[in-house]
This record gives sequence, C-alpha cells and structure tokens, in this order.
Amino acid sequence: MAWQGLQSGIKPRDAARVAILLVPLVILGLSGDWWDRSPLLPVLHVGWAPVLLAAIILLGFGWPLLRRAISALLQGKVRGETLLVLGAGCGLALAVWQLSRLGPESSHAAQLLLWRDAAFAASLVAVSRLGDIAARADPIGSRAGARTRPPSLTIAAGDLIPVDAVVRDGRSEIQDPHGADDIFPTVVGPGDRVHAGSRNGDAALVVVPLAGHRADMAATARPPADGGLAALIGWASIGVMVLIVLALVWRLLVGPALRDPPGDILRLVMLSAPLGLGLAMTAPAAELLRVMHQLGIEVHRIGVFEHLLKVGAVVFGHSGVLIPDRHRVVSVQTPDGEGGSELVGRAASVAQAGHDPWGRALLDLAVGYRMRLKNAINYRAEIGKGIAAEVMERRTLIGSRAYLEEHGIDCRALDGQAEAALAQGRRLRWAGEIGPGPKNEPRLLGFIAFGAPSVAGAAMAVKNLDRLGLKTGWVADQADPAHQAMARHLKLGAMLPMAPAAAGPALADLRRHHGPLLYVTSEPDADDVIAALAPGDIVLPFGRRAATQAPMADFAIARQDPRLVVDLQRYAQRYCRLVKMNIAIVFAVSLVVAFWPFLQGSARDLASYEAAVILLLVMSSLSLRALPSTANEIDEE
Repeated sequence: MAWQGLQSGIKPRDAARVAILLVPLVILGLSGDWWDRSPLLPVLHVGWAPVLLAAIILLGFGWPLLRRAISALLQGKVRGETLLVLGAGCGLALAVWQLSRLGPESSHAAQLLLWRDAAFAASLVAVSRLGDIAARADPIGSRAGARTRPPSLTIAAGDLIPVDAVVRDGRSEIQDPHGADDIFPTVVGPGDRVHAGSRNGDAALVVVPLAGHRADMAATARPPADGGLAALIGWASIGVMVLIVLALVWRLLVGPALRDPPGDILRLVMLSAPLGLGLAMTAPAAELLRVMHQLGIEVHRIGVFEHLLKVGAVVFGHSGVLIPDRHRVVSVQTPDGEGGSELVGRAASVAQAGHDPWGRALLDLAVGYRMRLKNAINYRAEIGKGIAAEVMERRTLIGSRAYLEEHGIDCRALDGQAEAALAQGRRLRWAGEIGPGPKNEPRLLGFIAFGAPSVAGAAMAVKNLDRLGLKTGWVADQADPAHQAMARHLKLGAMLPMAPAAAGPALADLRRHHGPLLYVTSEPDADDVIAALAPGDIVLPFGRRAATQAPMADFAIARQDPRLVVDLQRYAQRYCRLVKMNIAIVFAVSLVVAFWPFLQGSARDLASYEAAVILLLVMSSLSLRALPSTANEIDEE
C-alpha cells in the first residue's frame, strides 16, 4: 500500500516521514538470526541507540494510533489499534528492561536481541503509519473515508437538472415543467432558482442544491457504519488478549518457571500483536482499491463491499444502464413508401432549433448521412405533445399522433404500419406539414420509428447476476410494449413500476422475498425511487455523470459497462474471504511464533519470524489480481 502511495505521488513532508519509518524495518531485517555476521556488529555496544529510535517512532508517529485506540475503548469497542498500541508499548518497555540489565561485557547475542526487540516495537507503528501515508497519497484511498456532499453541480447543455437548486454560475435557457404554461424556454442566470426535472439549454450551468433536498436519500440509502469484518477484527483482538492471559496463567501455575518474568511477559505480548497492524484488512483493501481504480470504479467507503454480500436483488434504473439514455432512429415510413430521407432531413431541421430529446436522435442520423439541413424559424415546443417550426416556408410538425390530429392532419393512411411497429416495441413520432398557399392544406409526411437496443454487455450482466443467485429487476413502464420486449430479451427477473406511488410497494415486496437491494441508476432525476429504498439498500450511481446522480453514495461506476456490477459482487466476495483468511493466518503465526514457544519454556527468540506475518498477509491479498474482470470478456449478446 505504501508503494502504491509513492507511485501515485507523495508530499515532500510525507517523503521524509517515509524515510524515517523505513529505518526500523531495515534494522529488523539486519538483526535477524539468519545472519552469520550481522552488519550491526560495529554499533551493537551503543545500547541506548535502539531504545532511542523506538521511542522516537512510538512517541513521534504513534499518537494517531493511540487516539484511535483510546476512542474505540471509550466507545466500548476493541479495534486492531488496541492490540497494536499494547504490543508496541510492551516492546519499548522490553527494550528499556533489557538495556537496564545489559552489562559492558554482554555477548553479541544479547546486544543483537536488544536491537531486534526495539526495532520490532518501532516496526509495529511504522508499518501502520506507512499505510496511512499511502492512503493520503492515493487519490482513491484518500477518499475511502470521506463522504462529503459536493458544494455544486455542473449541468451540461441538454441535461436534466437533477435537484431543486439555485444557479451559481452560467446563463442558459431551460424547459421548466413546473412553470405556468411555459411553452417557450425560460432564461435563468446566477441567483435564479431551478426545479428538478427541468432540461438545460445550450450552455452549461453551475447550480447549488437546496439544503435538505436529498435528506431522505441520505437517510434511507446509507448502510450501517460498522460491518461484520470490523467487528470480527475486534473480537479477534479480544481473543488474542484472552490467549495471552491464559498462556501466562498456565505458565505460572503448570508450565516451566519463568527465567526472566518481566522480559518473558513483555516479549509474549509484543510478539502476539501482529493483528494490531491492521494488515488483516488493509492489505486486501489496498489491492481492492487498486483494482477498482483500474476498472473505473470510484470508491468512497471501503466498507460498502461487505454490505454488497447481503444484497439479494439488483434493480436497474429506467435508462442509461441496460438501455442507452438516448433512442436511435430504427426506420422511417411515408404514405407512398418513398421520400424517407426527405422526411428525416425536414424533421432534423426542426429538431436542430430546439432541445427535444427525440430530436437528438434525428440529428445523430442526419449527421451520420451528412445531410445538409435547412434553416428553421418560428420554433415552438409544446411539452408532452410535440414541436413545430417553419422549414422552406412550410410549417412542419413533429410529435404524437394526437398532436398532429389537433392540427387537422389525418394519420389513418399509416395505421397498419404503425400497429406493426408498435408491436415490435418501437416508439413513434409522427410528422406532418401545413403547406404554403391560400388553403394551407395539412398533409401527413409519415412517422419515424425509434428504438433503444440494449447496451453492450447488458445481456451478459443479467445472466451472470442470475448465476450469482441475485434477483434482477428493472424500473420500467409495464404497459409499454418496448419495455416488455426488452425485459424478455434480457431475461430480467422482474419489472418494477416507474410511478412513485407504485415504486415503493414494489421495491418493498422485492426486498421482502430476496433481501436488501442494490439500485443501479444513471438517471439524475431518480430521487423518487431512491426515497423508497430502505436503510439496508445500496445506491450505485452509474455512467459518466455518476457524481450528480447520488452525491452521498458510497461508490460510483464511471465506466458505462453494466458487467462491472457483476465484477463488484465477485470482488466483494473475494475481499471478504481474504480478510477472514488473513485473520486465520495471524492466529496461526502468533501460535507458532509467540504462544507455543512461551508455553514450552523455550528461550529461543523468534522475533525475526514476524516478517513472515507481513509477507503472508500481503501475498494473500495478491489473489485479487488473479480474479478476471467480466467487463473484459466477450459479449455473448
């Protein structure tokens, strides 16, 4: 973890701290009993040097650990830092005790033991502090404990405004659905209030969310602060301390007599402290953050991976995750079967004058075919109905069938073709014109069929979630043939209603049968569904604008690939297994290094074997690298 922090950039002040903290680790290695002639022999007789070094490290760098340990004890909890501080303190006391008994004619072995014990006591604090420095240097790890609401949101041109807010910077036209018959856009600037659901116009806006707008989301979508893994570390630390007491009682009552009671007891406590290093969790966590960074997943709180294991159902938002948030043109139908390109050109000319979401798909098609669009004047939009503008002196209307029929345009000539397109799940936008001349006779131009095929990886993501035993759901319009066809294509487990009044009971029913929910959303106006979530549910923002969807979420996927949802589940399972395995490793090594020799009355010092603890914990975390990412697999869709 420290090496990752050094690679990602470190401040000069922290670089100096790293240099100091590496000294006891180097001395610990040089003082091992595998050396025939230790490089420390020339300075062995300076007995006060190792004690001074241990005191500098413990007193100069151990205060944050001591504060965390005391804070946990005041809350009635035992953390890994508790055992860490206890072991480091006993190590320093042991070094002082040995120094007081060290005579001028002491052997090299006794002097080397003093250096080793002092270096090990300092290493307990040094390894933990190196992890803290690496977390500050790592741009992802430094945010793992921070959960602050962004002070402002940037709304790109054409995007929906996700929250009730006040404009801080920028000036643009918006389509406000809460306005009083606002057919034409409203100009807003700094200081103006905007409503959630309004669509931004041509220029970007910087808005500040109104206080309390997301209070419900923050209260309902946040999982508990402490997870089972942190509690497991606490119980493991208590278990180690209980074993220390039992070992002392057995040795005093039954076992061999203590040769040096103060020194033997202090050494037992010090050698039993590796669990306090926190490596049981931090080594896999550091590797997990590295993998998440490579996958394009932003992690705000590492504990969320533990809560992912409790999820029983994955609910996808209406659009932007499994289907794109923008439709595309599938086909064009005219009354005589000809002139489709002319119809697309006229419709795109009208669309370029406004911000109609269907118009963007028309413009994409027109740009793809390099059409030369005509100028449109007198643009007018009626929200929920359609748009109209004058193109080449003819009034062109694009919208729903009812919108055209209100203007006297007869659409019955294409009834058969329209019914066939609707049966295939297409969405239709009808086009007509009112020509120039004294009669201005209305005429039907045809209709444009839009579709939204599933995004790459959607079918594989749903299939893999099913294999993991998770129920899949989709927030959609249950009466829409297009949504029904998409649900059948992706083999989704359930369709949930979009209406806020019906979404709550549907989510509650899904939660009752399958457990906590993971709600994956790319929609900035998904507050209605988020408000219906329970305290154990998790919100996962998805897509390039993930930060604006749910600012208080624990993590977010910026890369638009739904298969990453599967990867999150798989890495969460592997991470939790690694933490539990590391705890078992700590107990096993402590038994071999500390408890068993102590119970047998062995005078052999095994402190140099503590390097094996760090090595085993780090190596166990590397198994995360062997887990392939499903987002890199070939899509079978």
